[in-house]
Amino acid sequence: MTENERIIEEFIYDYPVCEFYHITKDDLVFSDKVRYICEHECDHYNKSWACPPVIGSIEECMKECDEYDNVFLFTTVAEVADPLNLTETLEAKGNHEKVTRDILKEFKSRFNKAMALSTGCMICKKCAFLYQPIDKVGLKCYTVRIATYLLDRLVLSRYEKARHHYERA
Repeated sequence: MTENERIIEEFIYDYPVCEFYHITKDDLVFSDKVRYICEHECDHYNKSWACPPVIGSIEECMKECDEYDNVFLFTTVAEVADPLNLTETLEAKGNHEKVTRDILKEFKSRFNKAMALSTGCMICKKCAFLYQPIDKVGLKCYTVRIATYLLDRLVLSRYEKARHHYERA
């Protein structure tokens, strides 16, 4: 276990995290396919400071992510009637985003520099995108689509050979 992993594990069990992985940026897979979903299926496309196209091109996002050596991937659980209903799943993400912002605070207090890639920014009831730039004290959570990586492939491959895996019963 690395020093960074030890530091993270001092606090991560205080949060309702279902499972987590310590990975590297080399484990991320970038793809235009996820950006396509943003453009054609997501209600937040071009309506949020944390979503495409405002966050920049895939190349710009890759460059920003490349500034970090380590990645901490975690999941929480939310119940929805139809997980294929994107509108319903977007509405259910509030608790996950709060956990993400709280963990981001922990990372920033311990490592100084951190960026959260999550399900997108949901801090404000109505996004400030249309009328002002905003980043609530550095706690904006960029959508995972900033990196447009394919988490399913990553998680499935890492599940078998994860350096550390924690799963709550």
